[in-house]
Amino acid sequence: MRAVLTGREGKVSYACPLTKKWARTLSTEFKSGACHAGQYETSIVMAAAPELVDEHVRTTLAAVPVSLSEKLAAGVNTFTAMGMELAYAGAPASATVEEGEQLIQRLAEMVVGEVREALGLPV
Repeated sequence: MRAVLTGREGKVSYACPLTKKWARTLSTEFKSGACHAGQYETSIVMAAAPELVDEHVRTTLAAVPVSLSEKLAAGVNTFTAMGMELAYAGAPASATVEEGEQLIQRLAEMVVGEVREALGLPV
């Protein structure tokens, strides 16, 4: 492994879903910025650890179309000030296990792609 990494000392590669390279491959909700405990994140949790999702509550939550990323960029720093009284944005009621499985697969592909790129292997 060290031979493969020669010349990469001090360099870091990571799969950040916030970079354009990766963000465009994720869900519409993620790209909108309205994705704090919304459909995007809730779908992932439903696929990975469904026991952590309170289905009775999830299905009653109205969509909150607030872009967390835009609010943070504008200097708004509390959920209440952002219009997220219950500390979520997006549409958790629309989350599905199937979407979560697809998103987990895409996130895994991001990590593999970054590792392969860091090792100088074809992506």
